[in-house]
Amino acid sequence: MNERLEIRKTGVSILDVLDLLGRGCDYNLILRQYPALTSADIARAARMAHDLILGRLMVDLLLKCPWRGLEQTAPAGTVSGTWKEGEISELVRLHRYGASVSLIARLLRRTTPEIRAALNERRRT
Repeated sequence: MNERLEIRKTGVSILDVLDLLGRGCDYNLILRQYPALTSADIARAARMAHDLILGRLMVDLLLKCPWRGLEQTAPAGTVSGTWKEGEISELVRLHRYGASVSLIARLLRRTTPEIRAALNERRRT
């Protein structure tokens, strides 16, 4: 891919902004270096990186599905039915990465109330 991802046709590459953030530069320094940018532009660049990384993690998760076919009893007080081995750890991992409850539900093929109940149970333990 040779395309350069620019921020709002400013001529500033998203990767340039992410590189500066990764080097520890604060927003003010980046805005001084690139006056065409706004604080919102920098935040959007960081959010795009977050979303791309999270998307990649989701793809990896869907391809691997380490719990497929292995079952265990659902944790007491959570949802009815069974949870496949590894689902709870993946649920917690995805939640920590910032995945939404609805996305986790789709990935784990559960309902959003089941996901919420399992997360609540984990908070109590």
